[in-house]
Amino acid sequence: MKRLLLYIATAVLAFSSTSCELDFDPQGGSYTEEMIQEIVKKDPDKILAPYAQSLVGAMHGYQRWNFPMDLQGNDLVLYKTDNHYKNEYQFINLRGATDGFAAGKWSLYFSMVYEANQILATIPKIDENKEGLSKSENAVLGYKALALTFRGMGYYYLMTLFQDDYMHGGKDKPGVPIYLIAGEAAKGRAASTEVYQQIITDLKEAVRLYEKCGYDPRASVEDMDQTVSNLILARAAVTCGEYETAIAAAKAVIDAGYELMGESEYVTTISANGELQGGNGFQSLDQKETIMGYRWSNSTSHGVDAFASFMSCWGNGYASATGGAYYTGIDKRLYDQIPNSDYRKKNFVGKDGIKVTYDGKNITIPAYVNTKFAVPSYQVDEVYFRVSEAYLLKAEAEARSGNEAAAQETLYNLISKRDASYKKSSKTGAALLEEIFVQIRVELWGEGHEYYTNKRFDEGVDRTGDTNHTDHSVHPAGKFFTYMIPIEELQRNPHINENNPM
Repeated sequence: MKRLLLYIATAVLAFSSTSCELDFDPQGGSYTEEMIQEIVKKDPDKILAPYAQSLVGAMHGYQRWNFPMDLQGNDLVLYKTDNHYKNEYQFINLRGATDGFAAGKWSLYFSMVYEANQILATIPKIDENKEGLSKSENAVLGYKALALTFRGMGYYYLMTLFQDDYMHGGKDKPGVPIYLIAGEAAKGRAASTEVYQQIITDLKEAVRLYEKCGYDPRASVEDMDQTVSNLILARAAVTCGEYETAIAAAKAVIDAGYELMGESEYVTTISANGELQGGNGFQSLDQKETIMGYRWSNSTSHGVDAFASFMSCWGNGYASATGGAYYTGIDKRLYDQIPNSDYRKKNFVGKDGIKVTYDGKNITIPAYVNTKFAVPSYQVDEVYFRVSEAYLLKAEAEARSGNEAAAQETLYNLISKRDASYKKSSKTGAALLEEIFVQIRVELWGEGHEYYTNKRFDEGVDRTGDTNHTDHSVHPAGKFFTYMIPIEELQRNPHINENNPM
């Protein structure tokens, strides 16, 4: 399997697993699981491609899944609160058992698990030890790796949302049900330790299989591959305290050959005559940091509901100066922590705002609005994963494991590329972790990480000291950032008899 054909499938749950026979025959007959596996051995794409296409195609919502999670933090500011995402920004009806937002997240990530298990159910046994695997056998291994990656990712998000952070009390609490076989009967909540162990096992095996079948991670940035598996593995491992695993996985991503962007690619600014200047590195798959993303096409676009429409202060979307002006910006307190010598600061409007002329109109864009995601139109690519995250995960894991010199070096290897004046940190202990925390927030601002980073660092929300937030919520770290299991699941599944506290 050189690469998967990628497109949006019309039905994410395309096939039923309630019977041991699946209806794949267009003439109305049915094939047993054994018959299907024989077909897969000879022609994997015939059966497995539709599943893989629906999984990878559904990733097109990835940035929109995480944007409302970023809004539940300190660093991303909504300049108006009468838009689509006011509830997320103001923490309204999100985490309760009867709240649709929590139910949507539960359904989204368990659908990912379900569809991955559908693929795994059709995978025949391959003798990996024999001399010279065939093209179809290697393809089967690639499909299995893809399914394991998605299952691991689905469970990672379920655990970060529906239980307290592992290292801050969540380890000894119940996790979510573990389903490894398509069509399994309802189960109760497994221990958090068991769920995380399954996540780590799935992702390690996915990496092994991708390597075994000779999959080229650089063949396409639109494809799932071992670099993505390793990046998610690093996230999960640092979350549950398996720091050596996190370090190794993050290093594998760094060593995969992706390069860091320079200033001309990283920074986007707006000139006085309304011209965008810069490389638009966060909305283009052609930039060298991109590991995986979505390449825009008219047939699969979300249109005006695309991620860029909510994040770009320019162009023709909701957040644009000439559209609804529903700007998104950076918390002033974080902005002030970025040195002037750090070119990442240029991705945000300065403290005086800017006056520009566009289409014959004089427009003022307020202070601290982001230009990081500024594009002429919301019809653009979407970047899901960048290599810079791997540097930050590696530094964090090294610091948490006590290898502070390595953490300082890893952090320097990234930040010195953003700030020519940056000196290698000499900080240790909590001060070093705090520096890494700030750098994660700056580097990955607006890319869907803050909610999960805050939980890992046991950081709550306190917007009272900021001047540009339009909501000044205060929520201490802890149970407020753990969602309750939806009431529909409790009614459907008699084996779940304990919910998370309100």
